[in-house]
Amino acid sequence: AANSDFFDYYTQPEIEQTDEPKNLVFIYAEGLERTYLNDDVFPGLTPYLGQLESKSTTFTNIDQNKYSHHTIGGMVASQCGFPLITPSHANSMSGMDHYLQSAVCLGDLLHQKNYHLSYYGGSELDFAGKGKFYATHKFDHIQGKKSLVARLEDKSYLSDWGLFDDSLLPIVYEEFIKMS
Repeated sequence: AANSDFFDYYTQPEIEQTDEPKNLVFIYAEGLERTYLNDDVFPGLTPYLGQLESKSTTFTNIDQNKYSHHTIGGMVASQCGFPLITPSHANSMSGMDHYLQSAVCLGDLLHQKNYHLSYYGGSELDFAGKGKFYATHKFDHIQGKKSLVARLEDKSYLSDWGLFDDSLLPIVYEEFIKMS
């Protein structure tokens, strides 16, 4: 709209070339909050995350952007830089051929710089249109529950949603090591 202030806040994304390209890893930990890192409240629940945090840069007192509180909304916001505003619940957006085809997202930019892009998710790729989002935005390798179950030692070790994190993370880590 003519009176919109959208472009007062939006910057066309770009990636500057560096001498040595870096690996970039996103881990979406839905439902994980800082309280789980408190050993007084949850003794022994997240010892490895606590160790990792002690060697990392962390941020506190941050708020979640509006329209990014659900699975695909968080992915779109973090990779495309804008909220996913839809007339219906965005997690129901699986029936499209392409997902935000005109948007320039992180995958599109990294693809232009010849990065190999992979997405691994323990649930079905059809949920919320995740598979189509990653395919539309130039991810080379996209795997969800259907293909990952075959890699489990115990194929019955699943939740209603899909693979448990303790099964998914070793698979993803193995792939990360191979690609690195």
